[in-house]
Amino acid sequence: MMKRITTERKLENDNFNVKIGTVNKKKPKAFYLEGGVYLKPLINEPTYKDIVKKLYKGIKQSVYRDVMAEESLSNDYIMDVEVAADRITPERRTLLTFQCFLKQKNEETPENIDALMNKSYINKILDTIATEISLSDFALYKTKR
Repeated sequence: MMKRITTERKLENDNFNVKIGTVNKKKPKAFYLEGGVYLKPLINEPTYKDIVKKLYKGIKQSVYRDVMAEESLSNDYIMDVEVAADRITPERRTLLTFQCFLKQKNEETPENIDALMNKSYINKILDTIATEISLSDFALYKTKR
């Protein structure tokens, strides 16, 4: 039987259903945030493709600023955001998912998952994503209904 080397925990957050995890629990130098939120537009538009494209760019730029400002994180990171722009309507909620892969600068003695869960920059990144969504005229919901 193969031994599991990853660790994953659920994070408490007011806006998102989000998990934090490591790729290697013995040396957790790389970790990820994975989450989702349901969106509902606050404005009525014929198409939301341009708004979503602007939202993607805003999230990526804002998270970039947060990562660059944090001294304990490496500048190497991956941010992915997905939502089906053509399925967004004012009548129903649409799922937006995100994944953010981050790397700790201190590779010799990286912090474990329990320590990472309590870092202020984790909440700052999540707050940044929520702010960008709100600024794009979307309401956020943790559940579909």
